[in-house]
Amino acid sequence: MIKYHQVSLDNNSTHSTNRIDYHYGNTNLLEQSIHSYTQSIPQSFFNTDHNIVITLLEKTFFDSRNKHLFEKFADVLPFNKRNDETKKIFKYDQMTVKSWSDYTNRSRSTFKNRFSKEPQQINNKNTLNRQWNLFEKSLIELKEHIIPQKSINSNTSSNLDLPLEL
Repeated sequence: MIKYHQVSLDNNSTHSTNRIDYHYGNTNLLEQSIHSYTQSIPQSFFNTDHNIVITLLEKTFFDSRNKHLFEKFADVLPFNKRNDETKKIFKYDQMTVKSWSDYTNRSRSTFKNRFSKEPQQINNKNTLNRQWNLFEKSLIELKEHIIPQKSINSNTSSNLDLPLEL
């Protein structure tokens, strides 16, 4: 979205080095957009090293009376995706020195025990995949056991929606 509207910004303002940093929009959305920019997120909301991409859209984008335009987006707009699914959030910022120490000690022990039974040579894709799956499963179990967490509604952000003035 930012690159679509970039006219005279320096390249650093839109430079992305990791796929997770990209923000994608479809062409229908781009046609309705007026301007995009990035804004830092206050730490009072949550901790992140990312900025939020803000895109200004044509007023008609939100007008359900514009049936042709509205139908283009009816399946992709967030208000049609609400459900009761929850996801687990790990609260790394609540980890203490002791809990990090516990995590370190337990992970050493877990990985030593689990990987001592595995072949040390990785000669093929199946062995690599098996060891990767074992590593990933072990890591998830460690996180779930030691790192503070909470379950949130998958679309918690939609609970904070502000009314739009049209």
